[in-house]
Amino acid sequence: MAAPPYPKIENLYASLSGGEARAIGVLKSPARTGLIARWLCTEKIDGTNIRVSLEPEGLDARGSAVGDSWEKIRLAGPWVVRFYGRTDKAQTPDFIQEYLEATFALDKLKQLWQGRRSCTRCDGAGREDSGQPAILSQLAEPFPYACDCVEPYPITLYGEAYGAGIHGGGDYRRDGGISFRLFDVLVGEKHWLTWENVVGVA
Repeated sequence: MAAPPYPKIENLYASLSGGEARAIGVLKSPARTGLIARWLCTEKIDGTNIRVSLEPEGLDARGSAVGDSWEKIRLAGPWVVRFYGRTDKAQTPDFIQEYLEATFALDKLKQLWQGRRSCTRCDGAGREDSGQPAILSQLAEPFPYACDCVEPYPITLYGEAYGAGIHGGGDYRRDGGISFRLFDVLVGEKHWLTWENVVGVA
C-alpha cells in the first residue's frame, strides 16, 4: 500500500494512576525504550497531519493496486503525487489542498529518487551531468540529468500542515499563510530515512 498511515507513537513515560498525567523518568515500556541511548526531540507543531505520496497512477484512493500486480504498476508508471490526511478517510480542506499542490510538484518529488550505489556514472545520486543542452535535459525522464540506473519507487513524506485557519496555528506565521513541517520519510514502502536525511529532503 502506498502512503501507509504513520505508526502510532506511544507515550515515553508511564501514566500516573491511569490518567493523563505522566510520571517523568518512569518509562512506560522499559524493555523497549530503555535500551535507546540517544534521543532526538523536535518541536510539536499544532497543525494537521499530512502524507505526501509519490506513487504510481495505477492505484486506487486507498493506495492498492488496481487490476494488476503492484510490481508491474510500479515499473509502468506514470507517477503521480497524492495527498492524504492522518487516516485514509480524513478530509483535507481546500485551502490546504491548494497549498500542497503548489508546493509538492511532481517534478520536484521525482528528484528524490536515488540511483544504484554501485553506479560509476552517478555514484548513486541518480543524476549525472549529461553535457547536453538544457532544453533536452528538461525533457528527460524521469527528471533532468537522470542517470539510467534510476528505477522509480514510492516515497511518502510525513508532516504537519500548519498556519492560519489550522487549529491554533495562526501564531506560527505573521503573514497569515500556511506551511508544511516534514518530520519523517518512508522510501520504497519499507525504509525510514535517518533524521539527517530527512533534513536533507526538507
